[in-house]
Amino acid sequence: MNILNEDELRTAKEYYVNKLVSSWIKHHRLIIYVDYDQTILGYEPFEYKLCESVIYTIKEAQHLGAIVVLYTCRDSERLDKALEYCKNIGLSFDNVNPSKPFKEGFSSKPYYNILLDDKAGLPYSLEILQEAIEKYRRYLGIDPTYGVLT
Repeated sequence: MNILNEDELRTAKEYYVNKLVSSWIKHHRLIIYVDYDQTILGYEPFEYKLCESVIYTIKEAQHLGAIVVLYTCRDSERLDKALEYCKNIGLSFDNVNPSKPFKEGFSSKPYYNILLDDKAGLPYSLEILQEAIEKYRRYLGIDPTYGVLT
């Protein structure tokens, strides 16, 4: 198995942070897809703080113009409960479980710039998004150390 060393991992992370920021600047938006279970709502004690960080980060990104889409396996009553929970914690979405592909006839894969999902390396994608938010805030001339959601 070919494993990246620390320098290679750092370089890759920096590349993906810059890629997010560049896209955000170019298109004046960022599309974030986010799962619900074990991403917004934690079940295990170690997940609680991580999920709180996801929620805070999503709100920060929305404040800066990001589009946030809830993308979950939940449907019907279970989805309604998830949406009610999100509403109660002040989290809203631009779309929920879209059924149409982003580019009709091009691909059935949904289009997003970053995916926050417990099954897709959540701690790492969250860290990349948080660093992208800091860089984007600097680009906009907003102090990156001052959170808008205190």
